[in-house]
Amino acid sequence: RIDDFEAFMAIVEHGSLTAAARRLNRSLQSISRSLATLEESVGVELVQRTTRRSTPSEAGAAFFRRIKPAIDEINEARLQAANQRSEPSGILRVSAPVLFGPDFLMPVIADYMRMYPRVEVDLLLSDEFVDLGPRVS
Repeated sequence: RIDDFEAFMAIVEHGSLTAAARRLNRSLQSISRSLATLEESVGVELVQRTTRRSTPSEAGAAFFRRIKPAIDEINEARLQAANQRSEPSGILRVSAPVLFGPDFLMPVIADYMRMYPRVEVDLLLSDEFVDLGPRVS
């Protein structure tokens, strides 16, 4: 799990399991479990622990150097995806009666388009019945 890698990186960067737990807003037990799981899956001790400090073993330091760029890239991709998701984009199709659209709908649509410039509005004003069933996908 990526959480295990992030826990290991935080331990190395902050020097202790307690500091890593504080930094990641996780419990000390959770950080300890993540480290144990990662060490078991790798098959080598990654961190040498004392009562006050946790320092990477030789294998742990090499492992850290190899995974840090990859984990940083994954976290950057997460942020980028979250930013794209948080702002609506695409086409918004709206159908409304002729008398309702200009006075009531147009001001709302104008405000919406100012708030979300990546949205294109396709407005159809018609008094004809529109069956939305075939259009929903």
